[in-house]
Amino acid sequence: MKRSCKKILMLSVLTFVQSLVANAEESDTVSYHNQTVEGLTYVISSNAMIVSNVTVAPTGQLTLTANSSITINPSFNVQIGGVLNIMAGESPRIQYSYDASGNRTRREIIED
Repeated sequence: MKRSCKKILMLSVLTFVQSLVANAEESDTVSYHNQTVEGLTYVISSNAMIVSNVTVAPTGQLTLTANSSITINPSFNVQIGGVLNIMAGESPRIQYSYDASGNRTRREIIED
């Protein structure tokens, strides 16, 4: 691939990532209501989130992220083809061990 094509591809990826960040909402507690998601949508809360009356269309991708909890109330629908990602609470720390050949031999969750 020529350098100019690589530069154009890299600029396209950066523009795409910036558009994703622009769609993110951030606050202490988020209420996300009465929405139809037809594209990429990220809803972020540093604490809790309450969601109701939301439809994710076949072309939609909704990612809900909250550090504490996410409550989904009635009238929530993900249509066939739509994507829903939920990330709530802290992710566990996972440690992997490998042998000399690079094969994974162990997976364990590290508790604090």
